[in-house]
Amino acid sequence: MSRRTQAQWQELIQQQRDSGLTAAEFCRQIRQNAKYFSLQKQHLAKLDSPFIAVKKSQVLAIAPSHSMLRLTYANAMLDFPPSVTPAWLAQLLKELT
Repeated sequence: MSRRTQAQWQELIQQQRDSGLTAAEFCRQIRQNAKYFSLQKQHLAKLDSPFIAVKKSQVLAIAPSHSMLRLTYANAMLDFPPSVTPAWLAQLLKELT
């Protein structure tokens, strides 16, 4: 078994958050040790610079076919309509750092 990089752990943790499953259930499904997963999650949370993940997502609570842009920053998630301009989003990211 190969070791995961920090970026791979960040992606895996994001997948768990997006899945809506508990960490334990997510780990059972991907055959990952839940305790080790939790340790990696804690380790990444302690880093000085929280990772940012930006991706398109479906927001089912508003409208099933409505595509949104989701910004994940540390433990917060912000959803934006696709009409958000890159300049506005860049300014927001600049202010968050």
